[in-house]
Amino acid sequence: MLRGEIAAGTPVDLILDARAGAVFFHVGLVGEHPEQQLAALLATVVAKGIEVR
Repeated sequence: MLRGEIAAGTPVDLILDARAGAVFFHVGLVGEHPEQQLAALLATVVAKGIEVR
């Protein structure tokens, strides 16, 4: 876990919850309108965390 990857046993539901939580944070708490750039950034973060190394 020192390189930033997500542990192999992490449930997919937890990964999806984290993505949804980030969107809800930006919309509900920060008040930002979600844009495609946010979606792309979140997808990159998740993909980087679950990629095979």
